[in-house]
Amino acid sequence: MHAALAELKCTDSVPEDKAVSPTMPPSKKAIPAKKDIDAPGLGDLPPSSFDPNIEHFKMIEASINEIKAHPLFGPHIDQMDPLPLDPADKDDLAGFLAPLDREQMKLSRESGSEYFCGVNLLWGNPLESITPGVPIMAKAVADLVQRLLTRGPKILEDRLEFAFPSPADVRWRRCSPEEQQHAVIMAVHEAILRGAPDSELLEWKRVLLSCPANFVHLPTEQDVYFYTTNKRFKAEA
Repeated sequence: MHAALAELKCTDSVPEDKAVSPTMPPSKKAIPAKKDIDAPGLGDLPPSSFDPNIEHFKMIEASINEIKAHPLFGPHIDQMDPLPLDPADKDDLAGFLAPLDREQMKLSRESGSEYFCGVNLLWGNPLESITPGVPIMAKAVADLVQRLLTRGPKILEDRLEFAFPSPADVRWRRCSPEEQQHAVIMAVHEAILRGAPDSELLEWKRVLLSCPANFVHLPTEQDVYFYTTNKRFKAEA
């Protein structure tokens, strides 16, 4: 078994005498405008002095690095575009659902509607936490990893959620809890460690590059914080 899974199964609770105090939400202000880029990127590891999950995030970073080191995924897997439904080359991977269309995303943002599409799962800032100070549900992650590996590389049952970015935003703001995204990353890494055949690993690559995503209207950091927190409470219920 992946050593990280064993670690997760014994770290899913915080001792009462070491419980983390609730983190206050950020002040209500608009998300600062930044230079636009095509791929939102992986994000940055949180400072250890502020996040009780620092070791968990280091484990996720290590898993991502191992995935990127594998030739079937490559060092730029986090920058790749979502897979098309109908690839130009019949030998290329096809996506599970229609990929991100930036013009359609813009129209949906301007009209006030949500936008659903396929994205690169690694664009969801897996090394950043929207709710720092809130412990990762480690047992839930471990259980989901096992379920994903048993189920095999298929389209994900749940979706990532993002706040609509403005045209100047550098990174998208994920507004769904980290657990599902981290479980997929760990499952892909585990498949590599188990020596899965190339045919299976290519299907896991398809899972990464055609991840269901939904964009919603959350104009401030406070909106993102509370939306994510509510999602976490529902997942714990």
